[in-house]
Amino acid sequence: MSIRALSLTLLGLLACNAAPTDGVDAEVSSSTYALISVQRSGLSSQSPRAELVARFVRSKGEAGSTFAALSSSFVMPKVGTCSKLSALLPPSEDANGMIELLDVGRVEVASNASARSALEPRELPNLGDFARGTFYAHSGTHVTPGARYDVVVGGSNDLGPLSVSAYAPHELTDVAFNGIVAEGSSINLPNGGALRLTWSRSDASDVLYVDTTGDQSHETTRCVFADTGAADVTLPAAGSGQIEVHRLRRHLVSAPVATEVRFDFYRSFAFRREE
Repeated sequence: MSIRALSLTLLGLLACNAAPTDGVDAEVSSSTYALISVQRSGLSSQSPRAELVARFVRSKGEAGSTFAALSSSFVMPKVGTCSKLSALLPPSEDANGMIELLDVGRVEVASNASARSALEPRELPNLGDFARGTFYAHSGTHVTPGARYDVVVGGSNDLGPLSVSAYAPHELTDVAFNGIVAEGSSINLPNGGALRLTWSRSDASDVLYVDTTGDQSHETTRCVFADTGAADVTLPAAGSGQIEVHRLRRHLVSAPVATEVRFDFYRSFAFRREE
């Protein structure tokens, strides 16, 4: 299963719940973070796919670098800038040390007071000596734009009970490239020059990020913008590739542990630049 959990522009330091780690000097402490990602691709009219992933992490590092070490989906340049994704990735031998993904008992998610769906506990794939433990996931779930989502964690010896609610963003619609509305999953574009991207704007607190990958270079460039409805994006000068347009919303709470509920709604297109 592809785990792109869902991701973020302002990967700043979350408030942390610090506690000394057994067998470690007193000045070296670990912190506990919770990240619940709700990712949705496509439009309601196109049978969208959805995925929920929850991670409950204990680490010596801050939240942003910890989650970035687990997945490239969590690394972002500053709003209004672009960067090669490879340049944003932190080294795995970061000062985070060992990252523990905690078993927290039953994890359930409900939308608009509907019946709760349980996320399945799964073992983290082998990531060497820097990460181990359990994450929670559920695929094929219908995710409703604008709906309220309630997350309930049963708790365990590693983390007590937790309950948090957040509202999903609006649908990402009216996506157009140089004035050409993208109706399907592919689009032809003129060769060279900047690409003018427009879309239906959302809440002022949301952000938009764009990933472009050339078929020849296989390198991904990530650009981050305020959700204002328009931005200029640079694509490979010629050839073809993939472009993903993401609307991102994050909801943060600091107690009882630093917790983020992150919504990532996106559309994916194959592009070809005309010779």
